[in-house]
Amino acid sequence: MRHAGLDIGSRTVKLAVIENGELVLSRKSVTSHDPLETARSLMKGTGFDAVTATGYGRYLIQGHLECPVISEIKAFAVGSRFFSSECRSILDIGGQDTKAISLDEEGNMSKFEMNDKCAAGTGRFLEVMATALGYTLEEFSSAALSAGLANSGSLKLVESGVELSRRAWQISKGKFLPTLMLIGSRRYEENGTDRYKFEASSQIMLTASLPLLPQLGNYASLRKAEFDYKKARLEARNASNGILLGTEAAVLNLVSSAQQVKASRLALDYTRQSYEQLQERFRMNLISSTELLDAELMLSSARLAYTNAHYAYLKNRLALMQSIGLENEQELDTLITSGVYK
Repeated sequence: MRHAGLDIGSRTVKLAVIENGELVLSRKSVTSHDPLETARSLMKGTGFDAVTATGYGRYLIQGHLECPVISEIKAFAVGSRFFSSECRSILDIGGQDTKAISLDEEGNMSKFEMNDKCAAGTGRFLEVMATALGYTLEEFSSAALSAGLANSGSLKLVESGVELSRRAWQISKGKFLPTLMLIGSRRYEENGTDRYKFEASSQIMLTASLPLLPQLGNYASLRKAEFDYKKARLEARNASNGILLGTEAAVLNLVSSAQQVKASRLALDYTRQSYEQLQERFRMNLISSTELLDAELMLSSARLAYTNAHYAYLKNRLALMQSIGLENEQELDTLITSGVYK
């Protein structure tokens, strides 16, 4: 019988296949923005009779494969004893936390400790979120900035003002050119012998004039038009820089809040696992009701933290949409998932 074990972690997805008590296949891949698809890719072509899932994403796999799930701690205990029957201590350094597990002589967990610090706020969340979004943070920022510049009504208005100022400057230059006038005339006079017959004469005259007195005013108008044009260009540059800075800040806020959602979700999953384990220990009279109540309070706090993080994420999504001039969330989703604004 071939049995597959699938570990969906925060950083990697691992697959192990055992047949007749022997490890016959093992694979590993980065979790990416779609852990379910990553898991399917690892399992493709392996062939197995049953599968068990563990890790932070085990419930995601359970909902699609309808397979049994176990906690990471139980998986560590069983797996360690499979490779070494004398194993009593396990140290797991994972992508989101570190666990230390002690086993008794029967291979059951007797004690475990886990750090309460996650990766958020350490500078690594940018890389993690960029991977979660499916492409690099630079590509996301570039796509958002392009969309912001293309959809900014205020920037388009400023650019129109720059063009009008440029034209006014060009027109003011023409005031220094001479005025040319082309005059044509045709006269009819009696020929002196027959009063009913006339002789025609034509005259064409070209005149050029250059007004000297208004030149001082024209020069002042020219300088003013040039100044207005330069001022409009500076205002357009400042508006563009403001849009770029605002969009970059909105992108970073969205990435940060998305990572916070991910971290709070993982913390909620861990807290729920801990609470379930403490419930089991309470039924075995290993802990007091006060300790169980503390665990319930921690679970409620984790749920509240996840709700607040999700609210902040939605708020930052709206702020980014306003910054880059998008009207609906589908356009933003297209921007996030593809990195190309259409």
